[in-house]
Amino acid sequence: MTRVFTVILAGLVLGGVMAAGVRLWLVPPGWWGLVAMTVIALAARQRWFGLALAAPGSPERGLWIGLGSGAVLAGHMGASLYRIGADMVMHSPQVHAFAIDSWALVLGGMFSWAIARDPRPRHDERDAQIATLGLRWSHYTLVGLIAAGLLPLGYGWTDSALSHAMIAHLLIIALIVSWVVDSAVRLREYRRDAIEAGE
Repeated sequence: MTRVFTVILAGLVLGGVMAAGVRLWLVPPGWWGLVAMTVIALAARQRWFGLALAAPGSPERGLWIGLGSGAVLAGHMGASLYRIGADMVMHSPQVHAFAIDSWALVLGGMFSWAIARDPRPRHDERDAQIATLGLRWSHYTLVGLIAAGLLPLGYGWTDSALSHAMIAHLLIIALIVSWVVDSAVRLREYRRDAIEAGE
């Protein structure tokens, strides 16, 4: 689980740095984030190719990329929304820049997955069991986050009123967090299987 937490932390930090609005050579943060995610996926694919039989299994490769991509998106969205503030207004210059960066990161996640996934994917009964467990924990996480937000969001138990746009984006973050939990749980199960098999 140490590697899982390391990937999550690194993704959150990368996303948070991009949310700070840092521009490299006048390129919006989301676009250099897309490039960084693509380069990381290429490096991971090259490493896994070199490891041969010791490389992660078929479903795990996509899960590692999904875990990292989800953490980057969560870090970027969380930090960006904190900077924008509770009275987020759609169609403002700041929110437009945030949207462009967010969609660039989504594209980066898609490119990364396409690059690093197993070209000959495998899916058997054990994979289905692990997927069910991951989705179960993802469901619990999503329900918990929504339940925790019902009272403050629904009854205004916050320091300032949240705009509808802010509430919608907070719900998107809840979905992303549940996705990260799903990937983390599945990767933990695959690691447990590998340990039991003596790998």
